[in-house]
Amino acid sequence: MEFQGYELREYSPSVWSSTRVSNLTADYWEDKYSTKEAFMKLFHYIQGGNDRIAGLVCVTLVNMKVTRHYGKVAKLSQTTNETMDMTVPVVSSHAKDEVWMNFMVPANMSDNPPQPTNTDVEIYRAAKDEYFVRPFTTWILSDLIYGDQLFAMEFNKLKADLDRDGQSYTVDPMFFTAVYNGPWKIFNRYNEIWIMKK
Repeated sequence: MEFQGYELREYSPSVWSSTRVSNLTADYWEDKYSTKEAFMKLFHYIQGGNDRIAGLVCVTLVNMKVTRHYGKVAKLSQTTNETMDMTVPVVSSHAKDEVWMNFMVPANMSDNPPQPTNTDVEIYRAAKDEYFVRPFTTWILSDLIYGDQLFAMEFNKLKADLDRDGQSYTVDPMFFTAVYNGPWKIFNRYNEIWIMKK
């Protein structure tokens, strides 16, 4: 359902690999490197840091479609014929002093997802839920200059739009950011802010 400046979406149950950064010393928006450690833990998980994928032979961009809300980077195992897809969006949930980062587990593996070998990474099953979503685009230079302040501005715009329309929502304990493009994408980088409907 579309509104002025945002839309309401219902997401089906989904499975994610998840890790967190806690005890942040600076506001998340002021520390654009605060999630680098979390990203690398999850990246290691899809590169073979799990109980079913032994190693990486090639990395191939297969598909990325924002309208379907997923993309794939195939990872071919040396010891089996299984693949582990890197799916987008990469979703981060933000609380006062911690950030959770999540990679979606591909649907064909969601019933029995590969288990992480790093104890800092866990498998999380998200229930069906509704979110108010604000899409926006950036380009790589603006990301480098302003970092996550761009997300902060869009987050505040979304809250203002929801208040204007009298929508019932919650950002306690957290809200979400979704990033759909890797660092190789220069222009029209597609991002979203998600706020849960009450």
